[in-house]
Parts: sequence; C-alpha cells; structure tokens
Amino acid sequence: MHIVCTNTFLVKEGFVLLGRKQRGVVAGFLNGFGGRVDFGEDIAAAAQREFTQETGGAEVADPVPRGVVTFTCEEGSTDSIEMHIFLATRLVGVPRDTQEMHSINWFRINETLFSWMCRGDQLWLPTVLEGGSVQGRIHYERPGDRIV
Repeated sequence: MHIVCTNTFLVKEGFVLLGRKQRGVVAGFLNGFGGRVDFGEDIAAAAQREFTQETGGAEVADPVPRGVVTFTCEEGSTDSIEMHIFLATRLVGVPRDTQEMHSINWFRINETLFSWMCRGDQLWLPTVLEGGSVQGRIHYERPGDRIV
C-alpha cells in the first residue's frame, strides 16, 4: 500500500509549533501537523485541512512546499508513506489540543528539540526549519521501529 500524507511545520522567531501525536507510528513523539491526502485532493489543500483539524480550528495562511520524504519498512515490502512537507510562518486562530494532537506548544528550535522526535525526522527536519528543502527516503527495519 502506498500512502500519501502531509506534515506542516509553523515557525516564528526561532520557535516551531508542535504537538504530540496520539495515534499511529509516531504516537507520543513531537511532530508537525498533518495526515493522509484524500483521493483526488490537492496536496497543499490537504496540508491546510490537516493542520486545521489537528489544531482545533487554527489555520496556516502561507504553507510553502519544502520537499518529500518517503518512508519504507520491512525488506521486500511494497508499503510506503510519501510525506509532503510544508513550512509556514503565519497562523490564524489559536491552536488547541485535539484527539489527534496533545500538548500543542511553541518549542525553541535547538538540538534538544530533535531528541523528542522520531529518529528519522532528526535527519531532515533541521534543514526544513532553516528554510531549506529536502528530498529523501528513510527505511525502518520493522514497523513501529524508532531505528533507521
């Protein structure tokens, strides 16, 4: 199965807005806001929709595409997750916790921040938060593994 999803990161003055995912492979880790792209849905529109859903109604006004990272696991499996990454700087509304995301807060962008995230994210996210773009593939040994 091939899943297409989004992940949006909102940055402002050296801080990034993150929350703790409540389900899925990244449950318990700090993450940006995103999820699956619906069939036929525009990827940028999906990024905005998912951000709004996961922040209880807040919106990003200016999401900019910053790349694609594809995740695979299990040798020989054809399953993959194609994650489209967006960076934004303008927020409309006030983010609040939802069933999908808890502990939503602004975090200072520094090395300590990345230790609270999935190991794979530590490889590409610093580049995105600095305004760069990424393209890559990350392979996990087993489903749910935190090891790349």
